Amino acid sequence: MRTFSGPLRWLVRILAAGAILYAVFDLLHIYSFFNIVFYNIAFRALFTGVILAIVFLTVPPTSKASKDHLPWYDALLALIAFAGGLYPFLFYETIALRAAYATDYEIIFGIIVILLVIEATRRTTGWVVVGILVIFVIYAPYCNYFPGMLKGVGYSLPRAIGHLYLFEDGMFGLVIGVIATIVVAFVLFAQLLFIGGVGKFLTDISYSIFGGYSGGPAKGSVVASGAFGMISGSAVGNVVTTGSFTIPLMIKTGYKPYYAGAVEAVSSSGGALMPPVMGTVAFIMAEFLDVPYADVCIAALWPATLYYVAIFLQVHYQAHKLKLHGLPRKERPPLGRTLAQGWPFAIPLFSLIYFLLIARYPAESAAFYAIATAIVVSFFKKETRLSLKRLLQGIEQTGMRMIHIVPVCAAAGLIIGSVGLTGLGIHMSSILITISKGNVAVLLIIAAAASVLMSMGMPWTGCYILLAILIAPTLVTMGIDPMAAHLFLLYMGLIAFITPPICIVVYAVCTISQSGIWTTGFQAVRLGIISYLVPFIFVFEPSLILKGTILKILITMLTSITGVFALASGLEGYLIKEANWLQRALWLSGGGCLIIPGPNTDVIGAILIGLGFFYHMVATKRMREVGITL
Repeated sequence: MRTFSGPLRWLVRILAAGAILYAVFDLLHIYSFFNIVFYNIAFRALFTGVILAIVFLTVPPTSKASKDHLPWYDALLALIAFAGGLYPFLFYETIALRAAYATDYEIIFGIIVILLVIEATRRTTGWVVVGILVIFVIYAPYCNYFPGMLKGVGYSLPRAIGHLYLFEDGMFGLVIGVIATIVVAFVLFAQLLFIGGVGKFLTDISYSIFGGYSGGPAKGSVVASGAFGMISGSAVGNVVTTGSFTIPLMIKTGYKPYYAGAVEAVSSSGGALMPPVMGTVAFIMAEFLDVPYADVCIAALWPATLYYVAIFLQVHYQAHKLKLHGLPRKERPPLGRTLAQGWPFAIPLFSLIYFLLIARYPAESAAFYAIATAIVVSFFKKETRLSLKRLLQGIEQTGMRMIHIVPVCAAAGLIIGSVGLTGLGIHMSSILITISKGNVAVLLIIAAAASVLMSMGMPWTGCYILLAILIAPTLVTMGIDPMAAHLFLLYMGLIAFITPPICIVVYAVCTISQSGIWTTGFQAVRLGIISYLVPFIFVFEPSLILKGTILKILITMLTSITGVFALASGLEGYLIKEANWLQRALWLSGGGCLIIPGPNTDVIGAILIGLGFFYHMVATKRMREVGITL
């Protein structure tokens, strides 16, 4: 990104902070006090225009372009992008009277703005999204020229451009609406906590509690990175922030560099799956499903818990295999002092949980009350105090984070607009059902493959939105629970982050651990094994996402957590001592059976695990009888 000084630096800062303050203005409905009519699309359009302008000001067109000079063409593009958002804001009432049919000059202007969204997406996301986006934009007016089942009724340019650019179901539709309200509120909340020092507090508290045990640094990394990622929602940002401290510490205490990197990679990636703050994608999911965000949190809670328990157990068994020790007391932050210094962070977090999951406030309202609580509580201690300067810094940083989210979400709006206008979703469902021959398992494999392939070249948010538009309706049509279908696609995006060859989070940790991408990546796959298994299971058995009778849910929770323990022992080859291949095979197969809910699989799994445990105990007793101690 470009770095400026002088007037340009202040311009970027004002635009970034102004966009967020404008979003807060809408979030608090301040306009209602002045009897101002505020249309959704008008608000979203101006917000998008400001962020796109920042993109062209700060993100160079190529990696070789100057990072400290603003060329005239980017200044012009920034101005046009801003105007592209300002126009619907100023003239929406007139546009609405024409039912969003574009006039001649609006067609030209709309095409330019769409091209700017494509270019901004290319700069911030890459070519994969751009290629898909171009196809969908062309499809709207020219679908009558496409072959076979893709052939549709072509629309005139006034209708197509009006729908994509000026209509509420197009570029400035649902996805941008979620970003400009809910996501802005939660990102601002996270930024204010981080400015106050919550990152250090989470790391210190994790190492205070777990650092003294065998493999303590890895256990602390799992907890700290998961908690950090839960708030930030950014896997790579999590790695850069916490990994620079946790990875060297794990290596220092005896873990191999590739293992330390893998622990950080899977721990950081899973944070966006852990309630109550699950990152950008979960808020969009709630809107697609038309359910309260709290329902998404509840459904995601147990699978995410299994994910982290599996990682924690594996690093625990690995530490015992390697006979690693914990950190000396002098190298661990004292628990009492850490709690005394960081207790102000707990109050806004509990406030968020209360308003979001207990009081069931709308997500944006819960975030606003959490922000207000964070500001008030920060004044209790000098170190955490959010002065006006630090508050403005948090607002500005929130605006800058939007430049990596808004372009791809505007692109998603164009895709949604094209699908809605042409009825492509119905065609896609027919095509997918035909390819899978009506087999749900085959359809899930197709969805998983598409998700992993697309996630390798685009952000998690963009990948999920595309799959939610094109594949999720087909999964629901085939009888899959809507929440399970969307969570399945969410997990498939996570898999791409840690699966070689293009595993962006693994790349990030390898720069710190100095380990090989392939060895680190394959170890990350082992540690994150639950993310590969559980999504396929909860699609067929919703009790795993806490849907069903209380008894069924409790049985599923008990059997699945037992299965995770068995899988961890089998993968690491350790329980009380190192296990042989037969014991590992029994635990792996039995653990897999227990994770799959059902009376038959539960019985088979329990028998296999019991046999493995009995064999392990007998072997351990024999070792002790001949004088071998552990």
